[in-house]
Amino acid sequence: EVMSSAALGVYNMTSFASAVSIDDPAALTSYDRQVFGNGSEEDAAKGTKPCSTEVQESAKTVAEQELGEAEHVDGKRYMMGDGFMLMEDQKSGKEARRVAVMHSRKCLDNRVLIGSVEGIFEALLEALKIGSSETRWQVCRALSQVLFRNSDNKARLGAVPSSMESLGRVMEEALAVQDSRCLAEACRALGVLVSGVRPNQEAVATLPHVIATLQRVMQEGDGEAPGQAGKVLNSVSHL
Repeated sequence: EVMSSAALGVYNMTSFASAVSIDDPAALTSYDRQVFGNGSEEDAAKGTKPCSTEVQESAKTVAEQELGEAEHVDGKRYMMGDGFMLMEDQKSGKEARRVAVMHSRKCLDNRVLIGSVEGIFEALLEALKIGSSETRWQVCRALSQVLFRNSDNKARLGAVPSSMESLGRVMEEALAVQDSRCLAEACRALGVLVSGVRPNQEAVATLPHVIATLQRVMQEGDGEAPGQAGKVLNSVSHL
């Protein structure tokens, strides 16, 4: 489906969350082995050791030049490099593991570029309205990434009429058919949309039907959905 593929493309360009550990040679793809090993066919066949200290230091330099400071995600510090990043334990500052990035290393810039495209959010919301379950899932994933740590994009989407109602409708319909995957991503997208943005929090708080749906997800949902719904409710509870 065209809309689903387009949404997946947006997700891939704005996400660096998907990765594989390179501390485990068995997890490496042939491309990863070429990047982190010596590129020989023998290496590709048997795996290779993690990248050298010199390469790791080079990655840190690239990260400092590109980001200015490390990006914090889910309590961990991710340092971007050429095709891979170092995930460090935030408390000890010691390296926990190295991972090979499968998505765009320009995700932060891409969020800015994509968010500034005229009509992008209206188009994504229209896809939520008329698309299949697969399309809705992909759109919600894309929205979460485009909005993540980008207050301008959160404000842009929040200003689109019925944006939050659209996500609420997806949640309601996904809950009705027990589509756990779509339900969790719709809740996640709404959670990112309201996180740290008071006008968006206030807007959701004025939508009793959406609040009621979130409360139902807390009671009836499974998997990740209740936790994601709880984050939204927690964001508006202090208003």
